[in-house]
Amino acid sequence: VVCDMEALALREPQTPLSRLRGLAADSDLVLAAVLEACEHVERESLHGGQIVELLHSKMAASGVTIVRERFERLLFHCNRVVLRMVEAWMVYGVLLDQSAEFFVQERPYRVVVQNEASAFGAPAAGDQGHGFGSGGSGGQHALIAEYEGKSQF
Repeated sequence: VVCDMEALALREPQTPLSRLRGLAADSDLVLAAVLEACEHVERESLHGGQIVELLHSKMAASGVTIVRERFERLLFHCNRVVLRMVEAWMVYGVLLDQSAEFFVQERPYRVVVQNEASAFGAPAAGDQGHGFGSGGSGGQHALIAEYEGKSQF
């Protein structure tokens, strides 16, 4: 809109201000609604998914077509960010979530690998055959490997 107004003013230097103001009328409505949303984000310290929810509620609640369309466009771009996060996680195994609000979280997990002999029912060396290893607290015969920072549901 601004570029169109500038082109018109350059093309027709005698353009009345009322015509330029009429061209900007839709922008006034949109900018007022966006300003209100930005102030809400700042006042409530919203981030990530909370901003997406706010944009969705503003879009759904607006009865002004041009305002609803602009919020829909903003929401489209926010959803692209979320979809890129999903793609990064699914395709590359990378979790890009600074606010820890993505549906997948990083957490440590444990993988238990039994020794080969006990996996087939035969007692392991030092095992008395009752399913428990000898020695150590609790007598575990499984090898426990710890992996930190892997993504899981």
